[in-house]
Amino acid sequence: MHPTDLAYISVLAWPERFSHRDRVEALVRAGGLDPYDAGQAVRRPTPAVVQVCDALVGDDILGVLHRLGVLAVAPRRSQIRAYPDAVRPRALTRFAGSPPAGFGVQTRDGGAWTFGREDIRLVVHARVRTAGRAVRHRPTPDTPGVSLVHYPMHTMAVRMMQEPEPGGWGMHTSRNARAVETIDFHLLLNGRPRLVRLSGPSTHIRPNSESPGRPCLFAGRTCVKELAAMLPGVRVDTDFETFSPPPDVTGKADRAGQGGSRLNPVAFGFYSAWAALADMKVRGW
Repeated sequence: MHPTDLAYISVLAWPERFSHRDRVEALVRAGGLDPYDAGQAVRRPTPAVVQVCDALVGDDILGVLHRLGVLAVAPRRSQIRAYPDAVRPRALTRFAGSPPAGFGVQTRDGGAWTFGREDIRLVVHARVRTAGRAVRHRPTPDTPGVSLVHYPMHTMAVRMMQEPEPGGWGMHTSRNARAVETIDFHLLLNGRPRLVRLSGPSTHIRPNSESPGRPCLFAGRTCVKELAAMLPGVRVDTDFETFSPPPDVTGKADRAGQGGSRLNPVAFGFYSAWAALADMKVRGW
């Protein structure tokens, strides 16, 4: 038995004349939402996923929203899962020209391929919060220099009754997080979408005449302006910062150990494909 496909009912923009009450009534009327849930959904900044439903009824909900004048789309979970995996290049080279004639992708396995500015349909920029893992050892009675007299007997008894943790008795694992600058280039090559992702230190985009030691694109903290100047006419999406992932994506992030922030890598992977599918639907690429 195949699992049920889901539709992510997504509002890209509300009609200017709509009040908060009008928005709530639109979701109640279109998707049968409880008024309280609808009220919570319309508070999210657009673009936003306002409802997750069975894909079989997604088109009906969209039809009602469209008749009310709401700009909305409904990407399906199957479409997001089928979206091309991100290529993470070792380096990205920009050829000379204004606008640049194109870009060269150097893959991690030693390969190379190129794309032109005209192939870029959308750029998604974000600061993604990635959870890491730090492992520390607490002093135990076996640690040299630690006396049993100074190790509380209650604590020792509790620890002895617990299953030993991987790596040794008394191990403590904690998590930290860091914000990683990320750029997704959504391309259309030979009629098919393709995704190139630059993340962290790999965000170097250097002219082909310069050495690999050029500072990261983000070094000056003006990456959005640099991207706009580098890619005139290409839309740069920066809305991930205010995006609220749907519940199934949040659950996936929790299981992956990345649920400490809603701006996590799992949520960004969903957002980038979701934003591309929405943009594809609106602009027809």
